[in-house]
Amino acid sequence: MQPTLHRQLVLDTFRMASKNQRPQPGLLHHSDQGSQYASYDYQQLLADHQVQVSMSRRGNCYDHAPVESFFATRKAECVRGIVYPSRTHARAELFEYIEIFYNRQRLHSQLGYRTPVEYELLPAVSQLFVHYNGASPSHPLVDGRTPFEQLAQFGAILSVSESKMT
Repeated sequence: MQPTLHRQLVLDTFRMASKNQRPQPGLLHHSDQGSQYASYDYQQLLADHQVQVSMSRRGNCYDHAPVESFFATRKAECVRGIVYPSRTHARAELFEYIEIFYNRQRLHSQLGYRTPVEYELLPAVSQLFVHYNGASPSHPLVDGRTPFEQLAQFGAILSVSESKMT
């Protein structure tokens, strides 16, 4: 979170997200035509990660409907009418909303009334079921991690979330 939207912010954000999520080649990245997203450095970073780039048409807000929906939800549930005393306070509140509530507690109709974390874990849980019915425990998932590694990461995430809430 920076006072202005510069190229370095989107570079750092993508690097952090790709390190945490390890997206597969072919990930679709949709953005507007802002200079930070169109910059050579950012486009090269996306190409290095084999990300498929999609930019909205100039002046067409409907190209961003899913993201706009998220921002509308966040505004209604988290920030409406709040004046934060500092940028640090705003950052902490937004982190808690996104990482703890929105991703781990809020049910999403588009995900079959699951949380995003639950939805992402479905392949690991399915593979664990297969494992306990005779499959190999070391069979990697699409991203190269075994079901046990994914669930261990999920456990670590829950531990961090629970410690932040107390």
